[in-house]
Amino acid sequence: AMKKLLFLAAMILATACSSDDGSIDVEEIQLFVNHFKTTAPFTLDTVLLIQEEDNIGSDAYLSTFGIRDFEFEQGYTYLLTVERTVRRNPETE
Repeated sequence: AMKKLLFLAAMILATACSSDDGSIDVEEIQLFVNHFKTTAPFTLDTVLLIQEEDNIGSDAYLSTFGIRDFEFEQGYTYLLTVERTVRRNPETE
């Protein structure tokens, strides 16, 4: 089942420095969540393995500590429609 959730993840997002104006961008994206968690390399915390948009179905996974208002149950894969919020940082110019 498709769920609409607010996606606030600890991910590295590439943004152009010239457009960093302190604004907040919200976009709706498709997100695939894998059926198990794994260990993060440096923190040793458990993380979800996810794929976004065009990467769904590929071998490329990102990791995130969690998705707001989403309750993960091991053994199930999920295809979600989520809102990703990105805050542009004006100090990075």
